[in-house]
Formats: sequence, C-alpha cells, structure tokens
Amino acid sequence: MRCIICNNTKDFFNLYPEYSNINNFLCPRCGLVFIPKEKIETDQSYYEKDGYFKKSPNLSLRKWLVSRSLLIAQAKERIATMQSIHKINFNNLRVLDDGCGYGEILFYLKKKYGCLVHGIEASQEIAIRGQEMFNINIEQATLEKSSSMNNYDLILCNHTLEHIENPILFLDMLKSRLSKNGILYIEVPNILKPTGGYSLKKFLYYEHLYNFSKDVLTRLLVKCGFSIITSNDRDFLRFFCKNDGYPKYTLPTNAYREIKSFLNLYSKNYSLFSYFKVYFFKFQYLLKLCKYKLKDFFNFLVKSC
Repeated sequence: MRCIICNNTKDFFNLYPEYSNINNFLCPRCGLVFIPKEKIETDQSYYEKDGYFKKSPNLSLRKWLVSRSLLIAQAKERIATMQSIHKINFNNLRVLDDGCGYGEILFYLKKKYGCLVHGIEASQEIAIRGQEMFNINIEQATLEKSSSMNNYDLILCNHTLEHIENPILFLDMLKSRLSKNGILYIEVPNILKPTGGYSLKKFLYYEHLYNFSKDVLTRLLVKCGFSIITSNDRDFLRFFCKNDGYPKYTLPTNAYREIKSFLNLYSKNYSLFSYFKVYFFKFQYLLKLCKYKLKDFFNFLVKSC
C-alpha cells in the first residue's frame, strides 16, 4: 500500500470498522484518506455502464428525481457560489466540464455568458438525456478517452476527483487541456464537514476512493504543479487553480492529527438527533423537487399550447 500524495508505505490507520464500513485508510504522514487499489469495488466501467446512474446510493441523478428547472436553479446557485469565492469573468470563455452530469452548469454558462462549452460524462444515459434537456454538446466518455480539445479557459471538475482511481494522472490530463492562463475549478466533499450531516459510515462509502481536507487537497494540487488562486472549505472544498509550474508552498504538517481527532469526535457525538436532521433535510429537498416538477409540467403545457 502506498499513499499517492506523500509516497508513504507504513503505519496506515484503518478506519474500518470503527469509522467506515469499508477499508478506508488514513495516511499518518499527509492525512489522505483513501481506499487501497486492491480494495476498490468500482472501476472505470462502473461509470461507463451507468453504475452511478442506476446503482449508486446517491440517488440525485435518478430520472424520477431530476427536474430541468431545478437543475438550472442549482447551476445558477453554483455559479454564484464560485463568483463569491473568486471574481471570475465568465463572458465568452471556452469551458470544459468533466463529469458534467446532465450539463446544467454548461447550459447556464452558455445562455447567460455566451460561453463555448463542452461536457464529458461517462454515463451514456445521463449524457443523452442531458443533451435532450439542454441542447448542448455532451461527449459520452471518460477524460482519457475524450476527444475534447486543448486550450480551455476554464475547466470544471465538480465532485469527480474523489471517484478517480489515479488522481495524479487525471489532474495531469486536465492540466494539459488548460490554456496558458486557464483556470481549473475543483469541488469535492470535505472530510472535516461530512456532506448532509451523514454519519461517517454513510459518508465514507465505496464510490469515494479518496477523501480530502483542505490541507490534503492543497498538497495533491501542488504535487501536480498547480498553484492555488483561492480556496474555500466552508462546506465542500472549492479550489481555483492555475497551471504555472511547481510553486513553493509552506505546507501544513498536522493534517493527520486534525483528521483523526475530528473523526473520533464526530463519531462520538453523532446522535439520533443528528440522524433525524439528515432526513429532515431530505424531506425539505423532496418538497423543493415537487415544486420544480410542477414548474416543469407547467412549462410543458405552455409550450404545447
């Protein structure tokens, strides 16, 4: 077993079974949490054969849980969040979105800012439906098989990096597609703020091969030759990066202790009330989805008349 960030091969802390239902390991040198290659339950074909669309415990991409108008509203919110972190001028940018899902972010950038957009999505069903919903170019492929051009001004990588078996090779491929002054935007879950308030055994699941804190993701990006323009760890980890050589950073050394301490405290304090809050938020989301589904139906009736 070897850590991809610091190349450590010794004294990994196994999070199973106390914190995780699968063999996640915590690197004692850099703090990376990962599933070793020999323990990985998914591979590239899982996503190419619509595994994430049909089998994932994350139900958000299921057909019956998708609303066009809700997707557009979420895209608008995500772009606003990005701009609150880094004042980027989106006008007429060449944009690549790897793991674009239905392509709602690309649709919004094209419609509002006149961007030239290209999406890459491994799932055939999602790619086809996304093209039908938003009339944008979504290539059904993985990044290494993609015919996408080089010289993008902005590359988006939303909740994709944590699923990739070889993040260093993946980041190198993204870097090769950036223009000289291009920007890479990465968004991933934050191990110090479990998504949705889930218990650790729900949060640390088999599709997420890597789990990062802000310090750990910084280490990975620097290792791959990126400089960090700005970052935010308010909930998810959100990073804006540039490809400009191998910058010098004074990297933190206490990520392992911070993460191990957090996991212990979070697990100890997780209660029935914490569990209730998760499903209360799910219920709120369901109400929101119903509202937007009605909006979709109304829009359909208007267009049909």
